[in-house]
Amino acid sequence: MTQTSSGRWRALLECMVDRDISRLLLIVGARSGTDVALFLATSVVAFDLGGATAVGVVGAVRVLPSMVTAGSAALVADRVRRPLVIAGVNACFVVVALALALGVALDLGLVYLVLVQGVGSVVSGLIKPSMQALLPQLVGEPRKLLPANSAWGLVDAIGGVTGPAAATGLLFAVGPEGVLVALAVVYAATAALALSIRTPFQPPTHPHHRQSFWKDSVGGVALFMRRGGRAHFTVFLTQRLLSGLVTAFVILYAHDVATDGDSASGTLLAALGVGAFAGSAAAMVTHGHGRFWFVTGSVLTSLPLALVGLTDQIPVAFALLLVSGAGAALAGTHGATLLNRWLPDHVAGRAWGALFGVGAATAALGSLAAPALANWLGIHEAMVPLGLAAALVPILCSPGLRFLESSVTPRPEALAVISRTEVLSNLPEVCLVRLAAAAQPREVGTGEVVVAQGDVGDEFFMVERGELQVTQDGLDVRRLGPGDSFGEVALLHAIPRTATVSAMEPSALLSLDHETFVATVTGHAPTEDWADGQVAGLLAEDELRAR
Repeated sequence: MTQTSSGRWRALLECMVDRDISRLLLIVGARSGTDVALFLATSVVAFDLGGATAVGVVGAVRVLPSMVTAGSAALVADRVRRPLVIAGVNACFVVVALALALGVALDLGLVYLVLVQGVGSVVSGLIKPSMQALLPQLVGEPRKLLPANSAWGLVDAIGGVTGPAAATGLLFAVGPEGVLVALAVVYAATAALALSIRTPFQPPTHPHHRQSFWKDSVGGVALFMRRGGRAHFTVFLTQRLLSGLVTAFVILYAHDVATDGDSASGTLLAALGVGAFAGSAAAMVTHGHGRFWFVTGSVLTSLPLALVGLTDQIPVAFALLLVSGAGAALAGTHGATLLNRWLPDHVAGRAWGALFGVGAATAALGSLAAPALANWLGIHEAMVPLGLAAALVPILCSPGLRFLESSVTPRPEALAVISRTEVLSNLPEVCLVRLAAAAQPREVGTGEVVVAQGDVGDEFFMVERGELQVTQDGLDVRRLGPGDSFGEVALLHAIPRTATVSAMEPSALLSLDHETFVATVTGHAPTEDWADGQVAGLLAEDELRAR
């Protein structure tokens, strides 16, 4: 059922007053603000040490290591409790900020500055995937995902404005050393805030398999190579490429059409930021399918760039870029919500890491390509076709996005079966919906054997309709009907099937594959505790019968 805009505003309020969600949102805003403030402080120092070239080097070192390591580093977000990862990264940045302040105070030079900044960049690859993967674990209910992502966009935009503004004021008051010490204090407070977040989710304690670190790293990208995922990945990368192009194009455009290019550049870039506020708020009142708004936002991000190329009027360009910024926020909010619904918790960290890592590389490519394209075609001539081409991509990807959205929308009957399955009853609703969408239906006829004693277990089954008989060593043990489940013992203990289950009449089942079931159950502490007790009871009964 489509949620009304008033319902979404109520859900947003619930998110804002929720203890753990509000703390995560504060961390998001703090991270956005400190990221820009740190770059501002180090850029001022770098300029004094080596001029504009040094600023460029510091800027590259700020993003390149995290761009390269984000996919691999994000595996930590799947193997360590995510609040601990967020706290650890911020604790590392306390050291980085203080080390930079020391380097400035002792005049240790540009090489020292770059090395410390590089260490911070490597560590920073962990934090965005961890925060994104943590959000749905804290939200719990599907109806709150979109409001929570809208709130994310708003606080991220606020942090991006207040962080550099505060840093600028401190630069004049206490210099770059003072800014860096102040940042260390903020990082420490943010780390403490992360440690205070409470969630029942944990890294799965019984992984189905463990590949090598590097194979699992590549697995973040591989997750998006399935049908539907490819479409989302393509649109996302197009948007990231466009973001790199737009930033460079806007600066070049402003210097081409305005007398005071620096002032016009700042004005036009500000339009993108103001639009982001509007787009995040607008997402709250959107109705209908999320993939429609993901596509619409992506088109609204791209098309204004083409129109800017057709005008020399700064006010018109400002209005168009305002729309572009709003479209980017709208697309980002709905795109993230769609992924929150799709990605299983146990692989969400590496998936988001792949997005951010490849996305950063794509944005960097856009920034590098923009001046070359402008020199080759002319700034106006380059903006028009690129804007139109980027607007066309999400439209062409619509069928794949439609499939992705349908794949995360379960049958009501399947959700009802999942919801009344005892072993899964402690899971939050957002997990139950994911499981219901992933569950495979299976029809079995009278006398058909579903699992045989001694076989290797690779599925967990739930009874939707019908009646089944459980036998062990040829003896009848119990009967199963709607709402019952079986198969968890072999999966959770990695042992052969302990009994045979066959249909007594035509029956309908739902099944979950080994990895999905085990990772979900052991990745949620209350569910794992209940399952361990249930399995122990079943094994004790088997032992008594064997005597």
